[in-house]
Amino acid sequence: MTNSPPITRFIGEAERTLQALLQRQLQKAGISFPEWVALTILSGGQLTAEGLAQAIAGARVVIPGREMTVVDDLIGKELVARGRNLSMTQRGLDVFQPLLDSVRGVTSRLVADVSSDDLAVTRRVLETLTSRAVELLHNDDTSTANPA
Repeated sequence: MTNSPPITRFIGEAERTLQALLQRQLQKAGISFPEWVALTILSGGQLTAEGLAQAIAGARVVIPGREMTVVDDLIGKELVARGRNLSMTQRGLDVFQPLLDSVRGVTSRLVADVSSDDLAVTRRVLETLTSRAVELLHNDDTSTANPA
């Protein structure tokens, strides 16, 4: 039996460190992490306000029920235009694109000397763990049986 730390320690440490790198960039641009996620979602194309709120909910970046606050904040900052569908404004694109370029640059530096095979395995493992965690969330069964 080995005394190795649980995998969650490494996943959490990596996530918090990557989040800190991203937060540094987001603070300079004056947007929050949930707003960044919403803009990233909208970069794929226009959505209704409800569609964007559902996508934000699916990303699990805000407390459930607060998704429309993110949408409203983006509209208030004039980063997103409300119409039949929501879309990024020119101002939104002017904020989003440099951030996206910066994130891509940091990501390239992070994976520069990691083999494509190792990256593929990492991606598969993380996707598997995420899928299982989502299943647990949907089943509302995140704890093990605790006999009374």
